[in-house]
Amino acid sequence: MTPPRLEFLTAEDLALLERDARSRTYAQGEVVIAEGVVPDALFLIRDGTVYVQHEGVTVACRGPGEILGEISFLEQRGASASAVAAGEARIDRLDVATLRSRLSAHPDFAARFYRSLAVRLSERLRETSHMLSRLRGDLQSGRLHAHRASAGQLTAPLIAPELAEAMSSIRRDVRGAEAALQARSLSASAAQEAINAACESIVAELVEHTGDADLLELGYRDLLAFRDPEHLREGVGGYVFRESFALLMRSTTLARCYAKPAGVPEDHETMQAIYDADPLGDGAIGPLVDRWFLDRPFCRMRRGVRQVMAERLSTLVAAHEQSVHLCDLASGTARVLFDVLATEPGTRIHATCIDVDPDALRLSASEAAAASDLTIAGRMAFINADVATLRASSNIQLAPQHMIYGVGLLEYFSDEDVVDLLDWCHDHLAPGGTALFSQLSSTNPDLPLLVHIVQWRLHPRDEAALAALCARSAFGSTAEIATVEDGNALLMAIEVADTGLTKP
Repeated sequence: MTPPRLEFLTAEDLALLERDARSRTYAQGEVVIAEGVVPDALFLIRDGTVYVQHEGVTVACRGPGEILGEISFLEQRGASASAVAAGEARIDRLDVATLRSRLSAHPDFAARFYRSLAVRLSERLRETSHMLSRLRGDLQSGRLHAHRASAGQLTAPLIAPELAEAMSSIRRDVRGAEAALQARSLSASAAQEAINAACESIVAELVEHTGDADLLELGYRDLLAFRDPEHLREGVGGYVFRESFALLMRSTTLARCYAKPAGVPEDHETMQAIYDADPLGDGAIGPLVDRWFLDRPFCRMRRGVRQVMAERLSTLVAAHEQSVHLCDLASGTARVLFDVLATEPGTRIHATCIDVDPDALRLSASEAAAASDLTIAGRMAFINADVATLRASSNIQLAPQHMIYGVGLLEYFSDEDVVDLLDWCHDHLAPGGTALFSQLSSTNPDLPLLVHIVQWRLHPRDEAALAALCARSAFGSTAEIATVEDGNALLMAIEVADTGLTKP
């Protein structure tokens, strides 16, 4: 068994602690420390893993050698989070009253003990600081909320007259449709067609004027203000963004996509809005713009991929007579998983949901707790962690998984992050298990809209690029990649070779 991580204690100190300790084995899901309660003991993990949970969401994982309850011990206050056994865990219990008596009687032992606690807390603070540093890097790289400057990138000669006229014409058409709609001289269906045409024209202008050939011609118009093609592309995109902003941001969904209020492009509320496809917006034409966007290939693709994923998971569950272990990565409120749970026996599914958004996880935990089949909640774990750093973290302990999957994840990852994620999946899959991910296709017609108007930093890929990333990972060249939703997305399934070992 692993000794406690109290590095300044001597062998005699450890022997003293062990003499007073009472060992116990906790079953999966059993509470070691209850949130809000002042624990009457310190707990030393000998074997197994313990989840530190707040409002049903796992915010940290503690393993062998770790100490639980030390902050409450120092502050003599109720625990700020619960500690729950992730699986069978053997834990030593140190009675607080007995421990304080020992510390009072042995000042040297007390000094070493408190110093050891201080170092452990300092290490955890460093971990938090490292995480915050990573978040700052994500902010600077655009993976988290960061709007680009959208003005001052083009001189007047670089704004194509035909583009300027087209945007003016679109605004006139929208004003006319809005006035007619308010005067009730235009039917709702005709108004929707007019708004659809105006919005489609915006996308068409983006596609035409950000193409390589058009940008090359544009660069010759003002040689004194030379810009490289990417700078010109951003400039043209920024111009169309400014000219169309007032119209497109009347859509509730588009406005939320642009604002990224949770700091990530697709938080759980944005994803749910796309799934629900219930148009909302400002004024008479806001819902019409929203309807247009929700019917676009990107939104249809997200809904379609959710259905395809749920079907694949249901097929997997049906093929196993025993329990099935599933891991949902960065999928917000785990809609795919709950789709499966609505049709499959919850008692056969052990699910782990990992997401950087604690609000999404809390909603999922509440939904699981409220389920009519109460066994579901006990078989679902919700872990708050950044999926992009899973391979660098040794804290998350999972049983071998039958499937690890993610919806709308890879397009926000660099190539290196994708390879790291696939390596992590390879290490955590059971023999014969499958990693299943969707990927935004590089041919998706909504890319100009998402990049220049919504301002998402994306990594769209084609089939060859995705296969090459898989080949760089521990899986090797084993990926099966299919196009789905009219080619607007790719679905990559990779299986770990069945070595004949016993599956969970």
